[in-house]
Amino acid sequence: MLTKIQKWGNSFAIRIPKTFTSEINLEKNSVIELSLIDKQILIKPIDIEKDNKIFYLLI
Repeated sequence: MLTKIQKWGNSFAIRIPKTFTSEINLEKNSVIELSLIDKQILIKPIDIEKDNKIFYLLI
């Protein structure tokens, strides 16, 4: 799927299609890990109930 980078305040943003978010159970305010690997962006959903360390970092 091709999409465009948008401007959101001082940052850039992309829209993630609902078909993608539904498949990996992402919803508004979901916690994700964002990585840059070999010049590619990887978005990985995080289950904060399974990893309490992440929860405390977000407070």
